[in-house]
Amino acid sequence: ILFSLKFLRSAKICEWQFLDAVFIGLAQTLAFIPGVSRLGLTYFSARARSIRPHDAFAISFIASLPLGMAGFVIGLYRLWSSSLYCFDFSYFVYIVIASLGAYFLLVLLYFLIKRGRLWWLGWYMLLPMVVSFFL
Repeated sequence: ILFSLKFLRSAKICEWQFLDAVFIGLAQTLAFIPGVSRLGLTYFSARARSIRPHDAFAISFIASLPLGMAGFVIGLYRLWSSSLYCFDFSYFVYIVIASLGAYFLLVLLYFLIKRGRLWWLGWYMLLPMVVSFFL
């Protein structure tokens, strides 16, 4: 999918239509398949519907927020309500570090999208796939 982004034509203005929302929503459901990126699939789907790269990134990011926030809240609730209460300061530090890492990776993703080079990420994704064949 990432390599195919290199060949998509430049998109027109961002005008949403009902079919765009349906297509992106259906693509988002495919993210339940293990190993499929919801952000990547919704971005590709928006680009395939001729939505500008910047707008496609915003749509993909905004579509992922409710599920990510819900998972975070549910995870914290389950951790606090479990009989093995083990939430201490180190968990807070790990959450902050992971959040900062995710933020900087999103900045990198945005930079690649702005430059029209998101397909470069396809080379990075080939590495784990090739390594997994030999394990």
